[in-house]
Amino acid sequence: GENINFTVHCYDSDGEEIAKPQSDMVFSITNGIGEIVNASKKNPLFLATGIGAGNLIASIGDLSASATIEVVGGTPNTFTLTMAVNPSGWGTTNPAVGTHTYDEGTVVNISANPAEGYQFVSWSGSVANSGSSSTTVTMTGDQSVTANFELIPPVQYTLTMAVNGSGTTSPSAGSYTYDEGTVVNISANPAEGYQFVSWSGSV
Repeated sequence: GENINFTVHCYDSDGEEIAKPQSDMVFSITNGIGEIVNASKKNPLFLATGIGAGNLIASIGDLSASATIEVVGGTPNTFTLTMAVNPSGWGTTNPAVGTHTYDEGTVVNISANPAEGYQFVSWSGSVANSGSSSTTVTMTGDQSVTANFELIPPVQYTLTMAVNGSGTTSPSAGSYTYDEGTVVNISANPAEGYQFVSWSGSV
């Protein structure tokens, strides 16, 4: 509701303003359009809680005066929030991908949820925390935000090839990196006058 400060003036029968006995003054509102929310009789405060017309009544003993107050409801501005995912299909958002309408000033909770095998990277757009998968957008205007995802990098292991004696291997002696689960073909080739005996390691 809207708060409205107002001042009450008292006049005698000749139209001259007189000091009002504020301690005896009582205020009331008709038609359920609002209420007096402070106890001070010096600075009455009207809080609008409904829409329509009503009377503000100030009473001193048997005397009373009234003023008409009309409360008009306004229509808030609305803005569009556009949600998107990059690359398409690598995850979902909440609210879902598409356009959504909110009143001006609304703080919208948003979240990004990666598909299996992918992970959230960041938001593009005016969000509170671009690095958090759950954050907020404040609707101060039309907003467009995009959830960015990437493939989860595979776990990798090192294969070290070595020769004991004289000969070669394939892959040749040295270190090689492979993704988890890769099946690597290896072979041993003895030098002239030597023969292969066995592998040491998890073969």
